Amino acid sequence: MFLSKLIPGINKRVSARLYYPENVPPADCQHDGVCFHTITVTTADGLSISGLATQAPLDAKCCIVFFHGNGGSAAQCATLVAPLYQLGAQIIVAEYRGYGGNEGLPSEEGLMHDARAFYRHATAVSNLPVLLVGHSLGGNIAIQLAAERDRDIAGLVTVNAVASVIAFVPAYIRRFVTDRFEAAPKARLITIPWTIAHDIGDQVVPLTHGLALCHHAFQNVNMRLVTLNNRRHDFVVQSIAPLISEHLSILAGEGCAAGKCEPLDVFGQ
Repeated sequence: MFLSKLIPGINKRVSARLYYPENVPPADCQHDGVCFHTITVTTADGLSISGLATQAPLDAKCCIVFFHGNGGSAAQCATLVAPLYQLGAQIIVAEYRGYGGNEGLPSEEGLMHDARAFYRHATAVSNLPVLLVGHSLGGNIAIQLAAERDRDIAGLVTVNAVASVIAFVPAYIRRFVTDRFEAAPKARLITIPWTIAHDIGDQVVPLTHGLALCHHAFQNVNMRLVTLNNRRHDFVVQSIAPLISEHLSILAGEGCAAGKCEPLDVFGQ
């Protein structure tokens, strides 16, 4: 009886500290000459979730599905990812339940339903190869989705990704927490080209998370770890665009830049 009352209370308090949804709804907009329009997907559990998308550029090489972090929104992130359009990428900015004015409450199970729905949308509206890009908690979501759909996805780029949310929870209550977001063990299931980009100065999600992902994915010959030097947790497109450009070169058959588990080029300031 005591545990039946205790566990929901623990999960509620953990969720309140984990999810920081921005409530600005996605709306048609333009950033750096790139037009985004609102799209709505239906999840497997019956929710309608709205996000943003561009049309495919004339020289389209892939479709990027972008998953933002726990304190962001699709509306906020459109301006961050707009420059990727110039690389020849159609862009879909996924949104989550409870974020951006969408119905529902966020949870690990729910956010994965949302991620799958946006991935299905990408494959339904485009024949382009799909590249998953995720930042922070969105990186964790992208990893879990890639582990499920490995060979159907052309590549994966994670930026300051959370390897495990449970690592942030006090040890004495971990076994009671439902939303664990343990992506590190799933990393070993991924065989596609994967760039693990992590900032050496990230004070929100330390570099140890990137190293943990790298450790678990070590057998993936298409994986590499790239250290960034922006000294921040934010998604800095100037650092990430060259990495995505390299992935597009791989898709075009121009060679594979992937390596083993070691730091490569350092971008940023």
